[in-house]
Amino acid sequence: ASTQSTWALVGGQWHDVDGDITDTSTNTKLYNIFGNWSDRIWVQPVGTNRQEYVHEYWEGPLKFTTPPLEDQQPLETGRLWRLVHEALNRGDFHTATEARREVEVQGEALLADGLWKPQHFNQGTNGMYYHKNILPHLDSLPS
Repeated sequence: ASTQSTWALVGGQWHDVDGDITDTSTNTKLYNIFGNWSDRIWVQPVGTNRQEYVHEYWEGPLKFTTPPLEDQQPLETGRLWRLVHEALNRGDFHTATEARREVEVQGEALLADGLWKPQHFNQGTNGMYYHKNILPHLDSLPS
Protein backbone atom coordinates (compact mmCIF):
# COMPACT_ATOMS: atom_id res chain seq x y z
CA ALA A 1 0.00 0.00 0.00
CA SER A 2 1.27 3.46 -0.71
CA THR A 3 0.20 7.03 -1.01
CA GLN A 4 1.98 9.70 -2.94
CA SER A 5 1.17 13.29 -3.53
CA THR A 6 2.29 15.74 -6.15
CA TRP A 7 -0.02 18.38 -4.72
CA ALA A 8 0.73 20.13 -1.43
CA LEU A 9 -2.40 19.61 0.63
CA VAL A 10 -2.89 21.03 4.11
CA GLY A 11 0.29 20.26 6.04
CA GLY A 12 1.86 18.37 3.14
CA GLN A 13 4.64 19.09 0.71
CA TRP A 14 4.94 18.71 -3.03
CA HIS A 15 6.01 15.22 -4.16
CA ASP A 16 5.69 13.53 -0.74
CA VAL A 17 5.83 9.73 -0.67
CA ASP A 18 4.52 7.65 2.22
CA GLY A 19 3.77 3.94 2.11
CA ASP A 20 4.71 0.46 3.19
CA ILE A 21 5.66 -2.97 1.89
CA THR A 22 3.39 -5.69 3.20
CA ASP A 23 3.59 -9.48 2.96
CA THR A 24 0.10 -10.03 1.55
CA SER A 25 0.07 -13.74 2.48
CA THR A 26 0.22 -12.87 6.20
CA ASN A 27 -0.85 -9.22 6.01
CA THR A 28 2.36 -8.35 7.88
CA LYS A 29 3.83 -4.89 7.36
CA LEU A 30 7.57 -5.35 6.59
CA TYR A 31 8.90 -1.92 5.59
CA ASN A 32 7.91 1.75 5.75
CA ILE A 33 8.68 3.92 2.73
CA PHE A 34 8.75 7.70 3.03
CA GLY A 35 10.37 10.79 1.64
CA ASN A 36 10.05 13.15 -1.25
CA TRP A 37 10.57 12.56 -4.98
CA SER A 38 12.44 15.88 -5.15
CA ASP A 39 14.93 14.83 -2.48
CA ARG A 40 15.32 11.29 -1.11
CA ILE A 41 13.04 8.34 -0.53
CA TRP A 42 13.84 6.13 2.44
CA VAL A 43 12.95 2.57 3.42
CA GLN A 44 12.89 1.41 7.04
CA PRO A 45 12.29 -2.17 8.23
CA VAL A 46 9.36 -2.18 10.65
CA GLY A 47 10.49 -2.25 14.28
CA THR A 48 14.00 -0.91 13.60
CA ASN A 49 15.68 2.47 13.49
CA ARG A 50 17.71 1.53 10.40
CA GLN A 51 16.91 3.65 7.36
CA GLU A 52 18.35 3.37 3.87
CA TYR A 53 17.65 5.63 0.96
CA VAL A 54 16.46 4.00 -2.25
CA HIS A 55 16.00 7.06 -4.43
CA GLU A 56 17.99 10.25 -4.65
CA TYR A 57 16.95 13.13 -6.85
CA TRP A 58 19.51 14.63 -9.20
CA GLU A 59 19.31 17.38 -11.74
CA GLY A 60 20.03 16.27 -15.27
CA PRO A 61 21.26 12.95 -16.62
CA LEU A 62 24.29 11.25 -15.15
CA LYS A 63 27.35 11.02 -17.36
CA PHE A 64 28.03 7.38 -18.19
CA THR A 65 31.64 6.31 -18.56
CA THR A 66 33.29 2.93 -18.74
CA PRO A 67 36.92 1.88 -18.86
CA PRO A 68 38.35 1.13 -22.32
CA LEU A 69 37.55 -2.41 -23.54
CA GLU A 70 41.15 -3.54 -23.12
CA ASP A 71 40.94 -2.66 -19.40
CA GLN A 72 37.69 -4.57 -18.81
CA GLN A 73 37.37 -8.11 -17.52
CA PRO A 74 35.81 -10.63 -19.94
CA LEU A 75 32.45 -10.63 -18.12
CA GLU A 76 32.12 -6.88 -17.50
CA THR A 77 28.94 -5.22 -18.72
CA GLY A 78 30.58 -2.88 -21.24
CA ARG A 79 32.32 -5.76 -23.00
CA LEU A 80 29.34 -8.13 -22.87
CA TRP A 81 26.79 -5.63 -24.17
CA ARG A 82 29.07 -3.81 -26.64
CA LEU A 83 27.47 -5.35 -29.76
CA VAL A 84 23.98 -4.51 -28.49
CA HIS A 85 25.02 -0.93 -27.74
CA GLU A 86 26.65 -0.46 -31.15
CA ALA A 87 23.65 -1.91 -33.00
CA LEU A 88 21.22 0.33 -31.11
CA ASN A 89 23.35 3.37 -31.92
CA ARG A 90 23.10 2.44 -35.61
CA GLY A 91 19.34 1.91 -35.31
CA ASP A 92 19.79 -1.79 -36.22
CA PHE A 93 17.20 -3.30 -33.90
CA HIS A 94 17.34 -6.77 -35.45
CA THR A 95 21.08 -7.12 -34.77
CA ALA A 96 20.62 -5.61 -31.28
CA THR A 97 17.92 -8.16 -30.47
CA GLU A 98 20.05 -11.08 -31.67
CA ALA A 99 23.08 -9.82 -29.73
CA ARG A 100 20.94 -9.39 -26.60
CA ARG A 101 19.67 -12.96 -26.90
CA GLU A 102 23.25 -14.21 -27.18
CA VAL A 103 24.31 -12.32 -24.04
CA GLU A 104 21.33 -13.71 -22.12
CA VAL A 105 21.97 -17.30 -23.26
CA GLN A 106 25.66 -17.04 -22.31
CA GLY A 107 24.75 -15.49 -18.94
CA GLU A 108 22.23 -18.22 -18.11
CA ALA A 109 24.79 -20.91 -19.00
CA LEU A 110 27.49 -19.29 -16.85
CA LEU A 111 25.09 -18.99 -13.90
CA ALA A 112 23.88 -22.57 -14.28
CA ASP A 113 27.45 -23.91 -14.43
CA GLY A 114 28.49 -21.83 -11.42
CA LEU A 115 31.17 -20.09 -13.51
CA TRP A 116 29.82 -16.63 -12.72
CA LYS A 117 28.51 -15.10 -9.53
CA PRO A 118 27.11 -11.56 -9.46
CA GLN A 119 29.44 -9.16 -7.65
CA HIS A 120 26.97 -6.35 -7.07
CA PHE A 121 23.70 -8.26 -6.64
CA ASN A 122 22.26 -10.77 -4.19
CA GLN A 123 19.65 -13.32 -5.18
CA GLY A 124 16.63 -13.25 -2.90
CA THR A 125 14.70 -16.29 -1.78
CA ASN A 126 12.13 -15.40 -4.43
CA GLY A 127 14.75 -15.84 -7.21
CA MET A 128 14.98 -12.11 -7.99
CA TYR A 129 18.29 -10.23 -7.86
CA TYR A 130 18.68 -7.11 -5.70
CA HIS A 131 21.57 -4.62 -5.71
CA LYS A 132 23.72 -5.17 -2.60
CA ASN A 133 23.69 -1.47 -1.71
CA ILE A 134 19.96 -1.00 -2.20
CA LEU A 135 17.65 -2.94 0.06
CA PRO A 136 20.09 -5.78 0.88
CA HIS A 137 17.56 -7.06 3.46
CA LEU A 138 15.06 -7.91 0.69
CA ASP A 139 16.81 -11.30 0.52
CA SER A 140 14.61 -12.30 3.42
CA LEU A 141 11.33 -11.60 1.62
CA PRO A 142 9.17 -14.67 1.12
CA SER A 143 9.04 -16.22 -2.32
